[in-house]
Amino acid sequence: MGGRGGEITDLPAVLQNLNGYGATGAALIEAGLDKLAFTGSVATGKTVAAQCAQTLTPVLLELGGKDGVVVAEDADLDEAARHVVWGAMQNTGHGCISLEVAYVVESVHDEFVEKISDLARQVRVGSDEGAEIGPVPLPTQIPIIREHIQDALERGATATVGGLDAVGDHYVAPTVLVGVSPESRAATDETFGPTLAVIKVADAEEAIAHINAGRYGLGSAVFSRDRGEAIARRLRVGMTSINDALVFSMNPAVPFGGRGDSGYGRKQGEEGLREFAYPHSFTAKTGPAQFSASAFGRPAGALAGALAGVRDRILAEGGEKTG
Repeated sequence: MGGRGGEITDLPAVLQNLNGYGATGAALIEAGLDKLAFTGSVATGKTVAAQCAQTLTPVLLELGGKDGVVVAEDADLDEAARHVVWGAMQNTGHGCISLEVAYVVESVHDEFVEKISDLARQVRVGSDEGAEIGPVPLPTQIPIIREHIQDALERGATATVGGLDAVGDHYVAPTVLVGVSPESRAATDETFGPTLAVIKVADAEEAIAHINAGRYGLGSAVFSRDRGEAIARRLRVGMTSINDALVFSMNPAVPFGGRGDSGYGRKQGEEGLREFAYPHSFTAKTGPAQFSASAFGRPAGALAGALAGVRDRILAEGGEKTG
């Protein structure tokens, strides 16, 4: 494997690394790529897509998210609370698939709020070995987290845990906002912090309507003993965990991607592999034929007869005649 001085000589340059800002990305696109995958903000994603359009370079976009969770009236509230608090607070909420808004059916709302508030108070913040979440990785996000909390409070929400006092210069303690207006920034814009906005809904139908009306459509979660899949199928999102949180991101066989302002295209799974391949179709003549369908001079009615033969074979194999 090695050459002189330990240099590896027989392995291709499979992985290369290039650091830079916007100008570097623009130059990379202009270099003539076969495919580009971009992860970042919606605004930058639109710029990248526009530049790729100039050279018809196909692009995969994984952009923002405002992931919602539906807590139905038949949910196991203890399980739901454990997973929702983790899904909202892990990594200080600094993830595009973090759970940011919980739509909770009113019949279980108060009990669920009590459970998640108790759990959120127990989450340790710091940089020591016992800490469960650390500082906010992107310092410029801290003012945004503060603005979202303040906006929600000004619109009538209450912080059962945390609040404005939880936002420091580097750390943000877990915050649970209850009675959040669906129009508040904490319910519509990416917060990217260890916060959870709770919105009381009459039923799962209202929760579905709220999620589907949002401009993002990345991940989601549903908690219901009997209707989890039925609810999940109606969400306009790319991924849903049923009675768990974010598990779709942990399985490399599951396609990862979103809809709406969350972008398009998929990573992971079979669909993710196909994103980076081009179909190439073949047809081949394997023997003599009564006539050629792709040449002049074929007998009158020959093609109609051939199509009728194909139809008859399909019907004989169990197909239904539709007209």
